[in-house]
This record gives sequence, structure tokens and C-alpha cells, in this order.
Amino acid sequence: MRTVGKDTTEINEIVRRNLVRTLFQPIVRLDDLAVVGFEALSRGPAGSALEMPDHLFVAADRAGVLGDLDAACIRSALAGAHSMLPAGALLFINVEPRTLTSSLIAETAPIAASGGLDIVLEVTERAITRSPGMLIDGVRSARERGWRIALDDVGVDPGSLALLPIIRPDVVKLDMALIRDQPDRVLGRTMSAVTAYAERTGATILAEGIETEAHLSRARSLGAEFGQGYRFGRPAPDVPDQIGPGSLVLRTGNQPSMVQASPFDTAISAGRTARPASKRLLLQISHHLEAQAAADAGQPLLLSAFQDVAHFTPHTRLRYGRLAATCSIVAALGVGMPTEPVPGVRGARLTQGDALEGEWSVIVLGPHYHGALLARDLLRTDADGDRLFDYVLTHDRELVERCAESVLRRVHPR
Repeated sequence: MRTVGKDTTEINEIVRRNLVRTLFQPIVRLDDLAVVGFEALSRGPAGSALEMPDHLFVAADRAGVLGDLDAACIRSALAGAHSMLPAGALLFINVEPRTLTSSLIAETAPIAASGGLDIVLEVTERAITRSPGMLIDGVRSARERGWRIALDDVGVDPGSLALLPIIRPDVVKLDMALIRDQPDRVLGRTMSAVTAYAERTGATILAEGIETEAHLSRARSLGAEFGQGYRFGRPAPDVPDQIGPGSLVLRTGNQPSMVQASPFDTAISAGRTARPASKRLLLQISHHLEAQAAADAGQPLLLSAFQDVAHFTPHTRLRYGRLAATCSIVAALGVGMPTEPVPGVRGARLTQGDALEGEWSVIVLGPHYHGALLARDLLRTDADGDRLFDYVLTHDRELVERCAESVLRRVHPR
């Protein structure tokens, strides 16, 4: 029986001696089945207990060398592809969020550029909900160096569909279950969100796990333009001599946003006019937005800033605890807010001077519904002693997305 200690020794040796191997699986264009690129798949030493990636990466995580292993995998993939693939070929490489924010991308980008490879970095949808702020910053860093982004395993966690417009992937990779299983509501919900996103941005849909003609037919039915799976080739250490040119185009809709301002300032900068209102009025609007989040089957984001933890009242805690069961991410921000103010609710402690100290925001972003209340405290009261705010209420999807990104940057990672 394997022990953690033995795995730790072995993974440290793999990283130290650079024993990672790279296999390449073909990616084809589904209209003519021409090979246009490859996904680089990492493996440990052949025949070892850590040969397969699930064992390899679990051992690295336990040993605290996940970043080092990821770096070794990327370097191995680029070295192998550089020697075998022609200029213009697509190369998909899996990456951990923490690697995206490290110096590795900056160091390896020139290597990829020298070979003329078209690099697409794959992040899993599970990584989005764990560390949204880290992933947002990492995606921007990679894009600034000309690398594209793919969201992998879409369909595994329906809740992450709400984050599609935050990450803005150039490629959406459909999980193999969507291609192989009988159609159900999960498939319908997933494809509705993916199709709407692709329609807005021009993103490419790629289907994974295609092994049979039936799988191929389903992939085409779901709108996939590209595909991979044993039907087209198994992972191998080398690649065919001839492959066709890729045809992915980086559309302007998928460029990283540059959101730095607070949600209220973002709305004002977008030309929205703020109106004064009392807390009583805004409270009813915020309750309506929360109700929309609860009713959206697409498991939306609910991101709220309360200025101070004192405004996150016991009644609000109960509501947000219930909402956390049906939303992909529920976050509550405020001065003094703990990491997890309610089980399932993500906290974010505001630093001194953060613009959100003076703002009250309720942002709902899902595949089907989007709306935001963005208010700034006027630090005075009306004739009845009720607090007054300037506020903007918007249902403009692009603006809601930008405001959501602003808040997500502050949310504590899991």
C-alpha cells in the first residue's frame, strides 16, 4: 500500500530531476476532421505509481510542490511541441491558477513565440469558484503575453457557468459527459449558457471525449467546431508530420477587462446617472435582486458589499445562508467581515481606504438573469432619519459583469 511519505519522496524526485513526460492528443476541426493542433498531457515516469496525472498532481499538492510540477509540465510541453509542431499549430496546455500569477508565464512566453505556436492555456471550471481573484489576475497576465484561454470540463459544475463572462475564455471545452450521456436538464442548462456566451463573444466550442460516430454527431449537434478524443487519436509522445492550420481568432469581446474601480465608480464611468434614495427604498430593491438570484436555475453569483460587518444583520445572515445553497458563489464584503461569515458564504475583509467602505452593492450575475444595485453612502439622513445614498440600478449585462469582476477580486480564496 502506498504511503503519503513515499509519494512525497517520489514527487520531489520527479520535480528535481525533471522526469515529467508529455504526450500529445490531436485536436481536429469537426467540419472536415483535419488535425489543427494538440493538447499537451503530462505524465509521470512510465510504470511508476505516479504515472497518471490524477496521482501525480495529488501527490504534488500534498508535498507542496504543485507550482513546481506545473512549471515542469509547461516547460516539457513547450520543448516537445517546439521540436515537432509547425508554426501556427494550436497547443493546449493545462495550468493551475497559481501558475498563471507566477513569473513562469512571462519566462516561457518567448519560447512559445520563437516556435510560432498558438498557445491556449486551459483552466478548469472548478478553479474558478475556488480562487476567482487569483484566476482573473492570472488570465489577464497570460493574455497580455498573447496566450489564449480555454475553460475546461464545462458541464461538470453547472454553477461555474455564471463565471464564463468573468473569465472570458476564447475556447469553451465541453466535458465528455455532455457528449456521451443521455440528454437531461443539466445538458440543456449548460448548452443554453454556453451558446449564449459564444453568440455574444464569438468564442469557440470544443467537445472532449469523442470516441464514436454517435459522439461525433452529438458534438456537432451541440455546436462544437473543434473536438478531441480516441476517435481522432490517443495521446502519444510524437505527432503526425502534417497538420492543417488552426482557425481560432481572438475576438475583441474576449479581451481582458481592466476593471480597477469600485462597482459604483464603474457605473458612473460608464455614463450612468446616480439618483438619491433612502435606505428603505434601496432595501426593497436589494431584496428583489436576491429573490431573482434564488429563482435563477443557472446558479448565479450573488455578490454584496455591506460597508461594515455591522450591516450584515442576523436576518441577512439567514437569507444569505439559504442563497448559498442554490448560487454558485455568494459573497459578503465589509469592514470586519470574517472569511466565512455564514457557512457557504464567502467573505472579504476590506482594507482601510477601500472604496467599498462607502458603498452598498448587490450584484446578481447568472446565465439567465443579471442585475445590480450600486449605491454610495451620502453620510446624511432624510427628514425621517433614514440614511441616504446615491444609487444606480442596472440590468446592462456588460456593466453588471464589470462590477462583478471588481467585487470578485476581493473575495477570499478557498
